[in-house]
Amino acid sequence: MKKQSKSSIVKEWKSSDVKIKKNSKGLLWVFLGKEKVKLPKDLKLKSITLSQAEGFLGLDKALNNLADDVEKNKGGGVSLYKSGYDEQARKLCLLGATDIELADFFGVVESTINKWKLDFPSFSESIKKGKEYADANVANKLYNRALGYEHKEDKIFNDQGIPLIVPTVKHYPPDTTAAIFWLKNRQPSKWRDKQEVETTLKVEQPLFGDD
Repeated sequence: MKKQSKSSIVKEWKSSDVKIKKNSKGLLWVFLGKEKVKLPKDLKLKSITLSQAEGFLGLDKALNNLADDVEKNKGGGVSLYKSGYDEQARKLCLLGATDIELADFFGVVESTINKWKLDFPSFSESIKKGKEYADANVANKLYNRALGYEHKEDKIFNDQGIPLIVPTVKHYPPDTTAAIFWLKNRQPSKWRDKQEVETTLKVEQPLFGDD
């Protein structure tokens, strides 16, 4: 069996898992996980950009081949996670995205999203903040709808061909459906549809006389 030569990293990009390594014979290789491609001898290391390195790899093919290893995560496979995903996840959660929808957006399965939450605390915190803010915002809107609310509104009238802007206040009456929904969730024991009433019958003397 032929012994593989050792290699050392000579160039890498912080925003990517792509690396360039030099083996013991002085040859340069581009690596992405298990994928590798030998670089042309006349190519200068300092002038190689990330896009060029990805081009040599055939990045689309490399990522597809790497996906199975990442999902299985056997032996600590290479992760497709990038730090920029934190802010993207937060914004998506502000729009109401679920974990399944996050997985679809990032091109992974839901179990990968769960693993990223464990492996990358900043990613987990971003998702938490996005969901909490979105939920609080919806709850606030529902609360206002239940009680009724008002807001300023400018109305435009035509005054002999001249636009006339009149500041007004628009009122919204309380919404019964929103109020019921709020109370059922906040105080379910008091506001559920069916009230259970316990009755106790106190018997001080026999209902029937002794024979």
